[in-house]
Order: sequence, then C-alpha cells, then structure tokens
Amino acid sequence: MALMGNKKEEHLPPPVLELSIITVNYKSADHLIECLRSIKENLKNLEYEIIVIDNASGDRSVGKIQAAFSDIVLIENKTNLGFSKANNQGIRRSRGRYILLLNNDTVVLPNALEAMVGVLKRSADIGIVGCRLLNPDKTPQQSFGSAAGFIGDLLQSTFSNTLFANSSNPIVEKILARLHRSGKKVGWVCGACMLCRRDSLEETGLLDENFFMYKEDMDLCISFRKKNWGIYYTPDAPIIHHLGASVSAKPFETAIEYRKSQLYFYKKHYGWMGLLCLKIYLYGKFIRKLSVSFLVDCAGEPSSGNGQDSYSLNREILKVIRDFH
Repeated sequence: MALMGNKKEEHLPPPVLELSIITVNYKSADHLIECLRSIKENLKNLEYEIIVIDNASGDRSVGKIQAAFSDIVLIENKTNLGFSKANNQGIRRSRGRYILLLNNDTVVLPNALEAMVGVLKRSADIGIVGCRLLNPDKTPQQSFGSAAGFIGDLLQSTFSNTLFANSSNPIVEKILARLHRSGKKVGWVCGACMLCRRDSLEETGLLDENFFMYKEDMDLCISFRKKNWGIYYTPDAPIIHHLGASVSAKPFETAIEYRKSQLYFYKKHYGWMGLLCLKIYLYGKFIRKLSVSFLVDCAGEPSSGNGQDSYSLNREILKVIRDFH
C-alpha cells in the first residue's frame, strides 16, 4: 500500500444539478438493474444523474446495463480498481451539489433520497448523511456506529453482529427499532448508502484509495469529523440492502481484502501501537480458527471440501496479518 498521509483537498467542477448518484458494479448486473429501477420509480422531486462504474466485471453486466438504461453515465474499467478508486472516478465525473455513494445491491424506497438531501439542506454543519438500512424482510441492518476503534471492533464482533443476525427475534427487533427510530449525530454511517456534500468532499479529500474495499466509509467519516463536519443518521430514509450480494462473486478474496483494509485502517488512525494490538488480537482469533478448521477437515468428509476451504482461508489470513507492516 502507498505511504499514508493527510489527504489533499480536491478541486471538483462546479455543480450544475442537485444530486449525483454513484454506484460501483462488479459481476452483479441483476441487482444493479433492480437498484436503478427503484431510483427511477421512487425519486421524483430532485434533478439527478446516475453514474455507474463497472469494475471489469468480465460478464454480461455492461451489455445488460446499457440495454436497460440509455440515460446513465457508464464508466467501464479494464481492471478491477476496487471500491474506493472506482467511486472516486464517479465523484470526479459528477455534477451534483450532493453526491450519493450507493451500493448496487440496494433498493431505494419512496422519499428516501429526498429525506437525506433534506437533512443537508436544513443543517449547514452536517457533511454526511446515512440512511436506515433494511434487510429484504424489512428487519433492520446496522446503519451507523460510534467512533471506530479496537473496542468498537470487539463489541461489533461479540455483540452487534449477533444482535443484527437475530433481528427477526421480536425482542431484538424492538431493541433495534428503538436504537434506529431517532435521527442523531453519529461516529460513522454505513457506506452502502452515504450522501455527502460536494464542498465538504472538496475540503476533506475523496475516498482513500489504499482501501480496496471495506473500512473506506469509516475512514471518510473520520476525515469529515476532523474538519468539523457532522455525521448524521436519519430514520426517514429507508433503503433495502441485499447484504453481501455485491461481494458474493469472490468470497475468499473478499475475506482477505477485509483484513487488509482493517490492518491499514488501524495503522493509519492508531499508529504502530494500535496496529500491534490488532495483530495480537487477530493472531489469537485466527490461530484458534485455523486449529478448529484443521480438526474439522481431518474428521469430516473429504469430499465436502468445506473444511479444507476454511483451513486455507484462515492460513492465508494469518499470512496477511504477518506480512502487513
């Protein structure tokens, strides 16, 4: 990864319309088409443009998109540049006063985007707005969090993930509904649907392209907060998110990239001591996983392949942890 440093201010062309919607596609054209149709059906009161960046899907994605939508801006990359770099391509091409970074596996519900834009129009100190993310069955997903860090990650892995995985439980559903029912300033919002002010992005700099995928949303929110821009969650903007659909094409590589981004995030924001603490924690976690998957592989059915896949993945992640400096 490139050497870290403060991001430079970005000089974007002056805006000529209200909203730019940017989405990155990789081998997920069917979800993307559903997403774009939901925008066109449910966004009625804003002048907007849609910019799609295809990250060298290598399938029929581009043809499907072109056949379904002739009025969007389509950028075709020859290689997979990653989520951050592709979004930055779209931001630099955009013409909107407000810029929405939207996952291709989302479905926009009526008035959701108008509500998000409304927050920025009413609140001059807010730089980023996040939405209320929902599973397809309308149960809540995690849409925001407090300031990121080691304790936050530990709570995420031991508590939050379990809570949201059981969001259909009536008691859990009530707890999550209470947490998500009020608008509030937060530490970060989920990058699946993140609305930014154009002038704020110019001041803070765009997404850090050292993040191939994952953690770029938390990193951007930290950059905004350092410049005294508020991060706001609104419950008035419901968006359905098919969680994981956009990364399902390469699950093995996705898991590796997540750990790379996590390690880089800690080094960037918490220095060598923070990185060391994370490495110690991850070594313990993945050595335990490696031991369990090895035993499962030895005792299980050889034909299934699941044990060997898990063993290989955990071994590769340990190499990533060891080699990251």
